[in-house]
Amino acid sequence: MLGTTSARADEPLDVREAEAAAVAAQDEAAVDADVADNDLGALRLQPPPPPEQRSSSFGGELHLQVVLPLADALCPSGESCLLNGGFGIGGAVERRWPWGGALLLGYDLALLDADGIYEVSTLQTVRVGVKWVVPLDRVFKPYVEMAIGALLFGDTFGVATAGGALQLGLGGELELTETLALTGGLVFRGFTTGAFISTTDRVPRGRDPGANLALLVQIGILFMDDPVP
Repeated sequence: MLGTTSARADEPLDVREAEAAAVAAQDEAAVDADVADNDLGALRLQPPPPPEQRSSSFGGELHLQVVLPLADALCPSGESCLLNGGFGIGGAVERRWPWGGALLLGYDLALLDADGIYEVSTLQTVRVGVKWVVPLDRVFKPYVEMAIGALLFGDTFGVATAGGALQLGLGGELELTETLALTGGLVFRGFTTGAFISTTDRVPRGRDPGANLALLVQIGILFMDDPVP
């Protein structure tokens, strides 16, 4: 031992400094590797915590819809129809509790073919409702929702009449992280309007007591705030 110690003491200073620098470089590389692993882990999609570990949270959803009319009370027999197929966009904000219940406030805009009577039929709906997301301990969770709302209908964002709506939705959420999910489902929306006359063809519409019914095929993305476990 004394011989070894004496031999290292006799080494030139620059050799010892080079060895010390090499050891320091190895330590720094190991630290950098640990940091990189941690950063990579943070970027990976993490499964959400169990529902019972979450507090109430707020969220916002943006969605696209394909609108498929099933019944059109605004289309008198033998006349052109204002509620043909089209697409829609919309969004909603919600407050959700750990047991899966939520309150919703949403807005939807549908742009529909009008057989040339209108440039484009626009149906705008503001709705409030309730939602229940089944609190399963997995990334996919089914939900059911119900909402009522008020609507405006007309030609290209104009207002020809107003009315009310009732809808039932069934779908699911695929959680990517605790704060981000993909959503999809089917919405059955029934609505009625007041009577009006379409100005292009001067046809009275909305006088029949029947309701309008549409099926909406919906996909979207949901953002939730970061609840405290």
